[in-house]
Amino acid sequence: MDDIRNIDRSKTVLELRVRMGGASKVRDLVNKIDAYIAAHPVPGAKVELSGVGLLWVKLVDYIAQNQISGASSSFILILSFIVIAFGSLRLGLWAMIPNVLPFIFVMGFMGYMGWHLDYMRMMLASVTMGIAVDDTIHFLARLRVVFNEKGSYSEALRKTMHEVGIPLVITSTALVVAFSSYFLSDFLILSSFGVLLCLSVIIGMIVELLLTPTLMVIFKPFGPEFQPNVVIRNE
Repeated sequence: MDDIRNIDRSKTVLELRVRMGGASKVRDLVNKIDAYIAAHPVPGAKVELSGVGLLWVKLVDYIAQNQISGASSSFILILSFIVIAFGSLRLGLWAMIPNVLPFIFVMGFMGYMGWHLDYMRMMLASVTMGIAVDDTIHFLARLRVVFNEKGSYSEALRKTMHEVGIPLVITSTALVVAFSSYFLSDFLILSSFGVLLCLSVIIGMIVELLLTPTLMVIFKPFGPEFQPNVVIRNE
């Protein structure tokens, strides 16, 4: 016992080594140990849990709580900005669908692949919404201008897709190429984060090009269609 207790023999350490797994499994183990200690107290002794495993669980819980609050704040701020910029709550709510869907799809892909959340992947919500909202605002701003000129959603979308769609594809491709550099990392967490980022950008581009125009045609957020004034000059 001399190797594992202090000089005055008041404290000792029992080290338990376990295979690294998900935070939920480590948390279950900690709860079982706490329950056993509570059911079998050591007379005259105070037992405390410590170590890297417990610290890691608390760190993951802390990051998860902050990322949930951060993603919620990002959603509210982006929604508020769109509502203020375009003057329509209905448009803001419909516009948030293309911004949230890429993250939902990526989370589903992670579940399908059996990938656990970690301190890197937890940032995906804020990052993907931040990337997607750029394309959304660019698309809606140009669509509103063209619609006020044409008075028809189909004609406005046709022109907007020609003017904005091509730059949107180019910028999304540039982002995918940039984030694909993470694939070269030997750090598994970083390389998988790059895969998910690239996937979210691709899904965001597809949703922006297909779903957003569909929502605009169905719900007509800029008002009913109208016949633009045509000025005929006699020369």
